[in-house]
Amino acid sequence: EDKLSATQSAPPTVSEDAQLYEKGKKVLGPKSTGVIKNLLKAKDGNVALARASIETASTKNDPREYVNAIIRRELTGSDPMPDHMLVNGV
Repeated sequence: EDKLSATQSAPPTVSEDAQLYEKGKKVLGPKSTGVIKNLLKAKDGNVALARASIETASTKNDPREYVNAIIRRELTGSDPMPDHMLVNGV
């Protein structure tokens, strides 16, 4: 009986991936699933790093362009500048 009440009162858990896509769509727009997927790939599947990039992007004038610059840089290996140093969208 205790187990049942504890289970019923526990809020549903949302995976880190789901949270990343939810936040990404809020910042980058509703049709940004592919961009978020590419960002996650550029960050070697590290959800925390992808989330941090999206959080930083949310402070930029053009968040989607900022994230695309991160993706281009990390997938092509060009411009070793850290994310926070990107001038794009400042």
